[in-house]
Amino acid sequence: EVFDFVLTHYQSLLPTELARALNQFLLADDDAQRLFARLLTRKGPIFFDHTLDYREVSNAPKALDNLADRRLILRCGPVPADGLLSQLKKDDLLTLFSSSGPSQRAAPKDTVKNWILGRYSDSRVCCMVAKYQPWCTVTEPSHWRLVQLLYFGSSGKDWSAHIRRDLGHVRYESVELTKSRFPDRDSLLSYLDERELQRRIYRL
Repeated sequence: EVFDFVLTHYQSLLPTELARALNQFLLADDDAQRLFARLLTRKGPIFFDHTLDYREVSNAPKALDNLADRRLILRCGPVPADGLLSQLKKDDLLTLFSSSGPSQRAAPKDTVKNWILGRYSDSRVCCMVAKYQPWCTVTEPSHWRLVQLLYFGSSGKDWSAHIRRDLGHVRYESVELTKSRFPDRDSLLSYLDERELQRRIYRL
């Protein structure tokens, strides 16, 4: 529903790669679409394959392959090593990196993680973890934030609004969106620039 609307009303404004990604999603099989929808609603950017077990996805490995083939996700791509290690358990770190000496086994997880980061390069950490616990990341997360903005506007709603509505937890006023909020690409870019300035002002 969301992607169809954005493609219909914003086709001329969308970055080429985003339009391609939206069309690739619509061409993906059901399992791949369901899994990608799950990824968009989860906190990322790193998603370990073994955590992608959902009742509505009958074949997760095949769905991951389908999404990767359509370049909607990246399998075991480059990510910051500290973020990758932070999502693993301490026992996993000790097993994977053979730092199982008495001093390391008794140390807190952060100490073990820092020991690994000081001993191995980021690329080496990624290679070692990939063999043990493969992961995926969503390609170009900024594209999907833009889709969310174009559909929901700045109302504070996000992907979860549709989920809560479908589950019957929340009832939203039914308002049909019939036209683009932005008449041309320049107006969209100006709006995005203003949002970025607002974000920076807030940080200051």
